[in-house]
Amino acid sequence: MGDTVKITKKTRCWICGRNSEQLKNVIEAYWESGELGKNMNFDACFEIVSIEKFCSNEKMQIPICQICSALILQHVVGYLAEELEVTVEIPKPKVKVVIGDEDV
Repeated sequence: MGDTVKITKKTRCWICGRNSEQLKNVIEAYWESGELGKNMNFDACFEIVSIEKFCSNEKMQIPICQICSALILQHVVGYLAEELEVTVEIPKPKVKVVIGDEDV
């Protein structure tokens, strides 16, 4: 794939469109309002995600802010918890008993 996407001051989240300064302001507002618990590890940073380009096998890299990433993950995990069905099949074990030189 080509060069890795560089994070700069002009980088914006591909989902919400916020840049790092706007993210910083949103994070600070959440902290002040008490909506974020002290155990939450949100920061005004971006993750670089590789996605497939529409109708091709090529991939492109996009920046997604940590807030959008966490929100999407929360929805995916919630959906999987409700909709995912896991079936475990255990093959019937084979048992062979040998007494002396004869099979039983």
